[in-house]
Amino acid sequence: MFIDVDLYPGLQIFKDNLEEIRDSINHDTFIRHPSWEVLNRIYEDPFQNIGWYSTALIVSNNIVKINAEKYPFVMDLYDKLDVPNKLGIGFTKFEPNGYVKEHVDKEASYRYHLCLQSEENKAIITNGDKKIIYGVGKDYIINVAKPHSAFNKSETIERVNLVVDFVPDESMVENYQDYFGFGADWDDDGTF
Repeated sequence: MFIDVDLYPGLQIFKDNLEEIRDSINHDTFIRHPSWEVLNRIYEDPFQNIGWYSTALIVSNNIVKINAEKYPFVMDLYDKLDVPNKLGIGFTKFEPNGYVKEHVDKEASYRYHLCLQSEENKAIITNGDKKIIYGVGKDYIINVAKPHSAFNKSETIERVNLVVDFVPDESMVENYQDYFGFGADWDDDGTF
C-alpha cells in the first residue's frame, strides 16, 4: 500500500535539493542495517536480506550525533520539513544485487524514500500487492506496517535512498518509539 507523496507537500524540500543531498553522501557512515539480524531471526532465513546498509541521522527524534555532524545540510532540511510527527531521517543503501525480502516493521510508520543513486529501472520496492520500479529522483511513501520488500537488481551500482520516518497520527508516536526508539542497546554513534 503506497501512500500518495502529494498528500505531504513538505517532502518536496528533499526533491528540490536532490543533487546537494546526493553530493553530501559519506559512504564511511554506512553500517549493516540494524534490522539485518532481527529479520533473519524472525523469518528463520539466513538470506532474508543481503547487502543492506544504513546511516541514521535522527532516530525516534534523537540525534545520532556522529552522523548528524557529517550531514549538516540534510539536518537543516529536516529542521525545515513540514510533515506530521516526523521521527527520523537517514539513508539506506543496497549493494548491487542486494535486497530485503518481504517483511513487516512493527514501528508502523510512514517511510518516505527519495532515490539518490541507482541504475535506472533496477531498483524495485513492493508494498502490499503493489510494485514500483524506479530510479534517481523518484520518490514514494510506504506504510511499513504492511508487507514490503526492496531489491537492487543492478549488477554494478549501489542503490542509495534518503529515508524519512513520520506518522500521520500523533497517537502512533509511542508505538514507533517502543519499537524503534533508543533502547538500552543503542549507542550514540548510531550502532547497536
